Amino acid sequence: MNRTNELLTGLYDWILSVSVMAAVTVVLIMLAQRILHKRIKPRWQYLMWLLVIVRLLLPWDLESNLSIYNWLTYPGTIHELDPAAQLGTQSEHVVIESAKGFFYRYSMYIWLLGTAIFGIYTIVINRRFSLKLTNETRPMTDIGVLTLFSQCQKVMSVHKPVALVVSDKLSTPTLFGFKRPRLVMPQTVLNSLSQEQLRHVFLHELAHCKRNDIGINWIMQFLLIIHWFNPVLWYAHQRMREDQEIASDALALTYLDPDKREDYGYTLIQLLESCARPVSVPGNVNLSGSKAQLKRRIIMIKQFQFNSYRWSFVGLAAVLIISGCSLTNAKVDQKSAESTSSVVDQKTVDQKTTDTSTPKPETGKTTESGTVVETKPGETTAPTPSEEPKPTSTSPVVKETSPQTAAPSTPELRPAPTAAPAGQRVEESRSATAEQRRAEESRRAAAAVQPVSEPRQAPVVKPAEESRPAPVAQVVSQ
Repeated sequence: MNRTNELLTGLYDWILSVSVMAAVTVVLIMLAQRILHKRIKPRWQYLMWLLVIVRLLLPWDLESNLSIYNWLTYPGTIHELDPAAQLGTQSEHVVIESAKGFFYRYSMYIWLLGTAIFGIYTIVINRRFSLKLTNETRPMTDIGVLTLFSQCQKVMSVHKPVALVVSDKLSTPTLFGFKRPRLVMPQTVLNSLSQEQLRHVFLHELAHCKRNDIGINWIMQFLLIIHWFNPVLWYAHQRMREDQEIASDALALTYLDPDKREDYGYTLIQLLESCARPVSVPGNVNLSGSKAQLKRRIIMIKQFQFNSYRWSFVGLAAVLIISGCSLTNAKVDQKSAESTSSVVDQKTVDQKTTDTSTPKPETGKTTESGTVVETKPGETTAPTPSEEPKPTSTSPVVKETSPQTAAPSTPELRPAPTAAPAGQRVEESRSATAEQRRAEESRRAAAAVQPVSEPRQAPVVKPAEESRPAPVAQVVSQ
């Protein structure tokens, strides 16, 4: 269970950090499109949004001096704490951990619940749309339409088999399915459009199939399920779908003659004015859009230039600059990282040394009789007879000294400890007083028993024999 919580916490940390970095990438893309509005081609504007997908899927962090995070202070993970800040008292650590852990844990549970809800909703709505198309469509039987569709496939070099079906319920041409794509053509559209206008529609839908836009939409939808809490990514998804349609128009125009490009714009206007917008699901693409999107598409068609290599170079440079700034992390200085780690290690060692050197209050004391006496810090207890130190029994030593030099010997006092608790100092002072009293009594008793030593007499010099000369005796008195 603890292992599962650790894995979920690590995953949640990574998702939060990547989501914020992807939001920064979206801001950079919008700034680049705002500055280079008319200087980059539609396909490069669409390719810029693919950098958001790369940022969300990138499992590792590359370091670069061009990264924008060299100027933006942002941690690698949201839940990551500074190790030096964690050094503190146990009470402070418990309070901080309980406050942050409570909100963090419940936010992770809310994220899991939202991910499950959005995932189930996406699967259900896509399944319903698939069943609706299966029940309400029939294979195309018009030979002229099938021949025109086959010619468009050959012109655009689309080798993936695409089924052409007819629907009486839908109102907009729709390409649905990733593995087995189907192009659904409404019966009303087939009856109202000419052969040339049908060609425009086929080229546009096959452009989606040629670039695998449905697969890209599925990847983006999967990432939105995980990052459902980030509104910036939802806005980026909407802008990506709009630029996706404009890029498909640009790709379709490359297969038309220059004098027929205006007719392509009129076809779009006719379809978007007469058709209602279908349900938007990740597994389909269609020609529908808002009025603002239609205006952008018409302007792009009028300003379209084939083989504009200068603007392609500008678009490529913009993509590379945004990639270097947003897809990489800040460059970490090895020396500063080592110094930071050494400071943290030194703080850890100092904290451990302080914890171990702090004296712990005595909670109990065992006497000689085996009784445990509990004491509190700062509280003194009266010494019991068993606790008093026993005097050392020393046999009196009789020294031969003169009466003038005999003096009472004073007992040596033990030096008091420099740092001791209050209770210990009181107990030692009482013990020292008792020891001095016993030493004085033992000294008096020894003095009463000690025999008085007689003074020594000077040696008698005997007279020498007459045959030998008598030596001169020199007596040196000291």
